[in-house]
Amino acid sequence: MQDQEVLQAFSQSFLVTAGLTTSFWLNTTKAVSVGPKIYGLSIDLQHWLVGSLGLGVSMEFWNEERTRALVLGTFIPLVLYDEMVGSGNGGIGWAWDEFGFAVSPSVVYWWRL
Repeated sequence: MQDQEVLQAFSQSFLVTAGLTTSFWLNTTKAVSVGPKIYGLSIDLQHWLVGSLGLGVSMEFWNEERTRALVLGTFIPLVLYDEMVGSGNGGIGWAWDEFGFAVSPSVVYWWRL
């Protein structure tokens, strides 16, 4: 693959995430959020290469006005999708069958205007 082809492939790739969470407030400035989350890597948002469906869990630390928050989270993959290059068949399987139990940590800073 030439350098130009690699750059073109990267420019057409998108990382897509979506989630639906429920927050449980521990007090006025701390909350725990839990819910399903999806990660996927797509070319032109039409051809999906890899993806994962799992559980997102996070702890939110808000300021008193609830305008800013530090969020410490993790993603626990449960189901994986992997497009096998060249064959055109998509493979779906349980995450723990592929690599065992794993988590993906994250640190996020939120602010509202």
